[in-house]
Amino acid sequence: MGWFHRLYHGSRVPTLNRKIRVFVDWFLASVPKRQAVGLIELEHARGPFTEAATPSHSRT
Repeated sequence: MGWFHRLYHGSRVPTLNRKIRVFVDWFLASVPKRQAVGLIELEHARGPFTEAATPSHSRT
């Protein structure tokens, strides 16, 4: 969504408090977030999937 589009719709929000919250939310949504990966979990990545695929009556 373009910035002018957001400015227009943000200007139509009724109160200053809501406008600030909307613009801050839009700004934070536009900032890429850092992605964290648990490297220890990658060693045996198939384990949780295999466990979830195993029928519950055969799990011990």
